[in-house]
Amino acid sequence: MTDKASSEAIIRRACPSWARLEGLVVHGWKVLGPIGRGGTAEVYRLQHEKDKSEGALKLLLPDFAKDADCQKLFLREADFLEDFNHQGIPKIFAQTTVLDRLALIMDYVPGDNLMTLLHQGKKLPPLSVLMAACKIISYLHEQNVIHNDIKLANFILSPKGRIHCVDFGSARRLSMSSTFFRRFKGSEKVQGTPSYLAPELIQGKGPSKSSDVWALGILAHYLHAGSAPFQGEDASQTLKMILGNPMPSLKSRCEQVDGSLSNIVDRCLIIDPQLRYGTATELLEILRRYRDGTASHRRPR
Repeated sequence: MTDKASSEAIIRRACPSWARLEGLVVHGWKVLGPIGRGGTAEVYRLQHEKDKSEGALKLLLPDFAKDADCQKLFLREADFLEDFNHQGIPKIFAQTTVLDRLALIMDYVPGDNLMTLLHQGKKLPPLSVLMAACKIISYLHEQNVIHNDIKLANFILSPKGRIHCVDFGSARRLSMSSTFFRRFKGSEKVQGTPSYLAPELIQGKGPSKSSDVWALGILAHYLHAGSAPFQGEDASQTLKMILGNPMPSLKSRCEQVDGSLSNIVDRCLIIDPQLRYGTATELLEILRRYRDGTASHRRPR
């Protein structure tokens, strides 16, 4: 079996509904095949029967179909996508039910996620990718929305070289009253991906634009150094490492990084949220000035 065939077989096994969805037509869209799965949903490729355009079907996994919290988060993501208008964010065409489960019909974004590309050894231009991610998160912050789960796996690089953000399941408006811990399959977990979590989130405080900025700083470490600053054997150890150790500078982990760029990233990762860049918009402007040679920065203390 070729590597491609093996990969396709793995994806098909990971998408439990494929046998029942193959060839199904939903709102004029024909299901072509599985794309993959995330924590609570599986995703399938679609083709419109009339104009042959491509789309994607995001379908809640069977284990979460009756979970009220998961349904609420799923519908909230749909509401966000309906409101957003940005070329780096997929558009939503319809909310529906398929196999008695909530589903979204949305843009199909071809390509691989950045974490997959990193693992494959693909050379990614770190500054360009970081700025592209910042542009999308900046748009959210200007809408008073925080992403709340920024990570390489949630960004896709398209064949045209564009960066797209494809998962908004953890996003929330700052006006929402929020609980940081939520029940999930009978246990309480911190919402987010451990290696990207800001210290204040681990300590139980609510997410903010500043915690998104922290996650962008961690993303910069992945892009330049190939890994997060702290990565334990499990989630609990990772969280303890983040809280119990000083954050290493980007330059100490990747010597070829320019000192000024390292200082910019280091400021994203200051323990005190008030001392970081306040928003992704502010960070993006600083990165633009750095790229254009009009900014220099000292190492934050």
